[in-house]
Amino acid sequence: YGWIQFAFTTARYRAQPPGAHGMEPVVLRGTFAMREGLMVGPPLQLEGPTLWNDIGWPHYSGAMTYHAAFSLPEVSAGRLLLVCDEVCETMEVRLNGALAGLRLWPPYRLDLTPHARAGENHLSITVTNTLSNLLTRPLPSGLGPGVRILVIAE
Repeated sequence: YGWIQFAFTTARYRAQPPGAHGMEPVVLRGTFAMREGLMVGPPLQLEGPTLWNDIGWPHYSGAMTYHAAFSLPEVSAGRLLLVCDEVCETMEVRLNGALAGLRLWPPYRLDLTPHARAGENHLSITVTNTLSNLLTRPLPSGLGPGVRILVIAE
């Protein structure tokens, strides 16, 4: 066993000699920390939904959560439908802390109505990709542009 020091947090890892497991060693770059048993990076301030390749993480395999807030003057009689045009690969959506749903493939649409409230609402979209970016070749990953909430009259 060995130890890696990340700021004030220590993570335990089991190491084998390079090549003993058939893979090259993983190199960790940047600022990371441990939270709830997971290695996490610092929050990024993005102008909008952005694919990981566009922020310099083409070889990252794992999950990233995008956060946004929006206000509703009142909860209308209609339905609120989240539509995401580009999700690479899966998404888990939470609104105001409640699980709104999971989507493993297109169409990436979810009904947010049961969890919406008048005033400020907090939306979280966690996107998880495959191991392809780490093990073979980088593929587009993350949440791309074209995220919107449609109000559908009933």
